[in-house]
Amino acid sequence: MAATASYALYILDEENSSLTKLLTSLDDESESQLRQYVERQLKRLLSQSGFVITTQLRESSPTSMCYLSLLDSKEIACKTELDAYVKTLTASLANFDADSKILSEDTVNILELWYTECIHYINRCTKVFGKDLALLIHATDYLAVVLKPTILRRKTKNLALLLTHRFLMAGSLTRLISNDNVQENLTKSSDTKELFNSKVLDLNIDESGYEFSSKDVNASCTKWTEIMLKDESSSSFALRQILEDMKLKTVQEMNLLKRIVTQAQRSYYDLFRAYKFLIKCGNADVIMKHLYNGLANDSDENIEDIITLLHEAYINREPCEL
Repeated sequence: MAATASYALYILDEENSSLTKLLTSLDDESESQLRQYVERQLKRLLSQSGFVITTQLRESSPTSMCYLSLLDSKEIACKTELDAYVKTLTASLANFDADSKILSEDTVNILELWYTECIHYINRCTKVFGKDLALLIHATDYLAVVLKPTILRRKTKNLALLLTHRFLMAGSLTRLISNDNVQENLTKSSDTKELFNSKVLDLNIDESGYEFSSKDVNASCTKWTEIMLKDESSSSFALRQILEDMKLKTVQEMNLLKRIVTQAQRSYYDLFRAYKFLIKCGNADVIMKHLYNGLANDSDENIEDIITLLHEAYINREPCEL
């Protein structure tokens, strides 16, 4: 069933946690029930932030999800998108006249698309790409993805393009890898060896379909895609958590490979262990690229040389080793 989203704007009285309605797309009965419910939640949870509450406004109506963002708190899977949305909405309301209660067209679009853009995009992408989602996941952290057409603005009529861009941002390891060397070297690979210079993946997409310029993928991305497609009917939050689990697994593999590579400076056996690990993990190209970029400025150049050696051995491996 297609997801629908409604909105309600309130002024919050922080002293008594009461809400005063400004604007809403809900009918009076639903709005009143929602406001009372949110007020109760605010009185209990005002010290928290970035959480999602669910309620059923009527017995026959579907469950509604409400996102409340008040203060900094623990991360949730979709908090980054939701907080960015709140900032965008706040900016669009800068010139809002509460007396006239007239919203700009841009603000109305933001309110109407909040659920699709912030949460439901991941369901849309699983349905649009199917098994080809593995290509998108792999490209997120191994290739340089160029979306076509290239205009990524909220006003674009190409919703499929916008949602794909959201997926690429959500699947990126950037926020999990905080090493300054990684960020520096991702932008200056031409100054180092061209071992992992990014290939470019062109993705042409519109409402009628899509086309990838490359079919590069690895076993790990295929496996995680199968998990997501198996749970395709699950909530967007569940699918996003799968994506977060995949990213966490990749970081864990990077850390494990880094430890083995460090030991391999003193032991040929550990060098062999590192090679066998790359063969078995199914995600060798991605973790080698990020580890290489992260260590490119390391004081011990032996580690960089070892990764280069492992990369050459991996790409020249025999088919029977797969």
